[in-house]
Amino acid sequence: MESIYIENYITMSPKQKEAFLIFIHNFKDLRVKKQKLLFCEESLLLEFFERSSIDKAYERLKIFFKNFTKIKVDIITQIIPGSDYSIFRFKNDRQLRIKKRIEE
Repeated sequence: MESIYIENYITMSPKQKEAFLIFIHNFKDLRVKKQKLLFCEESLLLEFFERSSIDKAYERLKIFFKNFTKIKVDIITQIIPGSDYSIFRFKNDRQLRIKKRIEE
């Protein structure tokens, strides 16, 4: 299952986060199934329902965050679980090793 990874999400101001949540809530054809905060990476992981287009979500989020210099949006194509770490594989062939502590 593909997911959207929003790097440095936690560093956003409360007003910016509120604007983002309103933006996400207004998606008519894209529905967020689950969101996970990755505190060790200061990032947010969004999972969408199967009927949603991950590519369409990615494009819309890239537009929303275009003026945020610290925020990066990417598509995770695979999560490989491990005992202490998980490995995220991204669509652009990048990999990221994440400590297991994920908060929902």
